[in-house]
Amino acid sequence: MRKNDLLALMSLISLVLLSVHVADDYVQGFDRHVVDNPYGILVFVLLACGIFLFRERVIGQVILLLGGLFAVAMPIMHLNGRFPADFARADGAFRFIWTLYAVGTIGALTVILAARELFSRPSRTK
Repeated sequence: MRKNDLLALMSLISLVLLSVHVADDYVQGFDRHVVDNPYGILVFVLLACGIFLFRERVIGQVILLLGGLFAVAMPIMHLNGRFPADFARADGAFRFIWTLYAVGTIGALTVILAARELFSRPSRTK
């Protein structure tokens, strides 16, 4: 598997997990404004364009790097001890926590792969 294909695969998995997590945020009551604005959809479209349209270009790799950083930020924002006392027994709590860990792990791998792609590009000097 080529390095760029692995970056696309990790980014796609990250995109799917992020979308599950955003829906879970709404269902669990952590973010009731998710359905009020279209910005989440715009972010997902931008990430999808980075994956499917521009992954061979620098702009696509920068988009994927930023998407990976965004994915790494999800568990940092959520896993800070601000859960209600009965959250562990709530329906979907396991999935919510699991997706946070999975998003963070895949996001970190995406950041590493995107940085490796960006820094291994041959320079264009004339």
